[in-house]
This record gives sequence, C-alpha cells and structure tokens, in this order.
Amino acid sequence: MSAMLKSEELLEYLTLQGWRLKQTEPVWYVLEKEIEGQSIPVYLPTEKNTHYASYLEAALQTISALSGASPASIAADIRNRQRDILRIRTHTEDTEGIPLSIAAEQIRQLKRLFAYGALAEASSKPQPYYLSTSQKAVQEILHKYQFGHTFRGSFGFIIRSPEYEQPSLFDGMPPPWERRTLKRIARGLQLTQQAVKEHATDILVEGYKEGFTAEMCEAFSVIGLRGEHQTTVTFNWASALPIADQELPTDFTLSHAHYEYLRDAAEKLKKQEPQETIIEKAFVIDVGVTDNPAKPQTSRSILLRWYDITQDQTHLARLSLSAKDYTKALKAQHDWLPVRVKGILVRKKGYWVFRSYSSFDVLNLFEET
Repeated sequence: MSAMLKSEELLEYLTLQGWRLKQTEPVWYVLEKEIEGQSIPVYLPTEKNTHYASYLEAALQTISALSGASPASIAADIRNRQRDILRIRTHTEDTEGIPLSIAAEQIRQLKRLFAYGALAEASSKPQPYYLSTSQKAVQEILHKYQFGHTFRGSFGFIIRSPEYEQPSLFDGMPPPWERRTLKRIARGLQLTQQAVKEHATDILVEGYKEGFTAEMCEAFSVIGLRGEHQTTVTFNWASALPIADQELPTDFTLSHAHYEYLRDAAEKLKKQEPQETIIEKAFVIDVGVTDNPAKPQTSRSILLRWYDITQDQTHLARLSLSAKDYTKALKAQHDWLPVRVKGILVRKKGYWVFRSYSSFDVLNLFEET
C-alpha cells in the first residue's frame, strides 16, 4: 500500500486531520496529536531514509490503528482530495452489526441531520427549530452527498461531499453549501463537547445560529444510539478547498453524557418563540366556512397537506384565511394546484395549525418546487 503513496501526501493528509508537524529532520517528519489526553507521535520517513518503503508502511498502519480506518480507506481519502468526508462510528459489543430497524432509523436521522443543517445554512436568519424542510434548495443539497460503506470493528457511516472545484474559483465567495453544512455539523459537535465540559446546556442552546438546531440535536442523538455506546466522528476536509477555521477539531468522541445534553438542548430550543415557516408546496384538501364567506367576521378555514421528504411523512395543518386568499384556495382545490404558505406553525392537540400567516400563493404547474 505504501508504494502507492508518497510520504508528503500522507503528511498533507495528517495535517488536515489536526496533526501538528513538530520536527523535520533529514530522514524523518515528526508529527504529534493529542488523542484521549495523550500526546501521540507519528514518524514519517523522508525520501532520504534508506528504509523509506517499510517505514512508510509502518506509519500507515499506525494511522490506521489510531483512526479505525483501513489503510486502503486512508489511501483512498488521500487520493480523493476534492471531497469532504464524514465518518460516524458507533462502537457496539456486537461487531457483526446492529438490528436492521435501528440501522434504518439511523439513516433516516442522518438524512434529517444534513437536511436541517442545510436549511439553517440556507436561512438568512437561522432559527432554533424548524417544522419542515420541504424547500427545493435543501433537497438539491442533500442529493449531492454520497453515502459510503460502513467499516469493520464497529457500525458506522461514511458521507462524502461532491467534488469541489479548484479553490481559485471560490476566491471572494462563500464556500459551497455542502462544505458549509458539514462545518455546521462540526461546530455543533464542538459546542456539544464544550457544553458537557462546562456543565452548561445553554452553550448548545445559544449556539444554534452556528451549530445544531433542535432537530439536529435530536437527529444526532438517534444516530449515536442515544448514548448507549460510544461514538466517534471524524471529518476529513478536502485539501482542494482549504478550511478557514483552523481551530475547528476534526475528531470527536461522544459518550452518554453528550447525548443527554443534546436531548436537553433540543427541548429548550423547541420552547423558544416559534418563527415563520415556509411550506413550498402544499395542496388544499378541504375548505370550510362558518357563515356567508362574504361577511368580514366569517371564519374561512382550509386544510393543507404536504410531504416532507427528509422525514418521509405527510403533514396536515389548518389555516384560517382572509376572504381574498380563501377565494384563491378554492381555485387551488378545484384545479388541484399547489400552494406556497409562509406563517407561524404551532402544534395543538395532536395536529398542526397556522397561528398566523404572512403570504398565501397559488402556484401554476411551471412554478412547482
């Protein structure tokens, strides 16, 4: 395997993973990283080393043992410099796997984690929690990520970003949405560790604008099997797109305490004042009035239905409309046209209702999102 790699390639890879170049000698690169409270050294041979191939192989095996990734996987990451890679490993007692029902739920929550992370990044003003991720832009971002294989010795997932263009194309521009979403997940984990260390859930709650929303806290709790087993998370940032946050860790270890803080933060974030939600595409499935719809005091109510792909479920919500918008709703129902609604959604006795709304628009078939 080492014959396929150069020591300088492994050096660049380790630097991106948080290893610090401590010393350079004629025949060695000496790197160091703190792992679980211990300073671990790794020695990479230079091309002047007379035993270059064997020492490089030994270094690769050491990195493999420390990271849990196979030498072949590490080599693939090094060759694949244009993608960000996220690894989530759950260390279970049964190395053969976990029940299919649990794995399916983990994947569903993984999709939610990325969906709400992308939604928060796409929002001009990130909210503490959201009720839907039906926006077209979010679905497009999700579609670009790739789901990789799991690995031996534990149960886990590998998520790869799309390939990034050369960094010169991004000069003076924000990073791509896929990188921004992954960085939000990394910041959320960083805040989780800080909250546990300082015994302060408010660190997570107050950091939702840069870190986890309520839904992301919930999703990660399920991904980590609610803290029943230790979970490790590793970010491999693409070298083709330099990361500005040099202080952002690349490795995280989460235990039961971390998941307790995540669940607590999710509950606190949901209790904050609700913000407006945009339902990009819903259908009017029922209409009703209490009196003559032309009278100002008449209550004009409709029932909306929409599908949230990230949660794989259909939602229903009641909405009271003005006379003008009620007329639009009647046409939408008659012609089976989708509508877009923006308003404050709240939960009441087992169903959703718009407490207020600021816009109600009927879309034609060419405007569907």
